[in-house]
Amino acid sequence: MNRIVILFLTLFMATGTYFAQETCEELPDHCLRYFKPQSDDDALYISDGQVYRAFLDDDQKAEFQVTFYGRSTYRIAATAGSDNDFVIFDIKDENGNLLFTNEAYENAPYWDFEFENTMNCVIETRLDLDKKPSGCVVMLIGFQQ
Repeated sequence: MNRIVILFLTLFMATGTYFAQETCEELPDHCLRYFKPQSDDDALYISDGQVYRAFLDDDQKAEFQVTFYGRSTYRIAATAGSDNDFVIFDIKDENGNLLFTNEAYENAPYWDFEFENTMNCVIETRLDLDKKPSGCVVMLIGFQQ
């Protein structure tokens, strides 16, 4: 009897881990769709080649150090699943001053920025706990072609 329970638990845990990884692996594709023109007036964005990824639980946050180059337009896209409003991201300067938060825009899944001068920033991501208490968060950064 104990062997059956242990076998069942092992299979259950392995299957759950597989599906969690598979879902996390698919999330960059959700972000990449925002790099394609969203309207006739929109531009194409090219990924910087990085996948910023973190598994967050409860009120955890992930921080990513990023350099934005002057006179460039960037698009940040973030997701934690099929619904587009699970992730809150804040952009802060080196001194911790808040430059932008998508929370002020109903957790918009992407946002465009233009920087006049080169700046080092910290992008902080977290889950909107009212919508998703834990999960994998993926963020991509692209620049306008």
